[in-house]
Amino acid sequence: MQKKLPSILLGGAVLAIVHTLLYILLAHFILQRSPAVLLVSCLSCFISPTAGVLAVWHYVEITQETIPGRQGASLGFMAGATAVILGNLLSGLLRWIGLIPDVRELVETGGPAFNPSWYLQVIVQVAVIAIYGLLGLIGGVLGAAFFKKRSAQTDASTESDPL
Repeated sequence: MQKKLPSILLGGAVLAIVHTLLYILLAHFILQRSPAVLLVSCLSCFISPTAGVLAVWHYVEITQETIPGRQGASLGFMAGATAVILGNLLSGLLRWIGLIPDVRELVETGGPAFNPSWYLQVIVQVAVIAIYGLLGLIGGVLGAAFFKKRSAQTDASTESDPL
């Protein structure tokens, strides 16, 4: 686990930063009442597997070894879950110091404000972590398939003989 942690944190941190930037873009489009809100939301889900791909790429580059799909899946899952946690911390910090607005305050419902209880918020956060973990898992499996290192012993039949 010691060798995997930097890769997991890198994949999670990069995706957390990208998601925070998308959150800012989403807030802008909500204020403008633009239909691009749907595009940004879809883009957010579409790029989520990159946490797993990035974690696997980094791990393969550091260790110089090919990893099986199940190891890529575990790296991807942990990177996706880490991205949610780091993204929540980063966006929460930016909202707390007043640099970005809270999207829930921007959405006008016309009725009383929906203020979910703490246990509902915890359930939603666990579900979000699971979903992004699964998206990261997909990225990790894809990354394990894409990023393969050649072994030191190459097969002589696959090498071309320059004549």
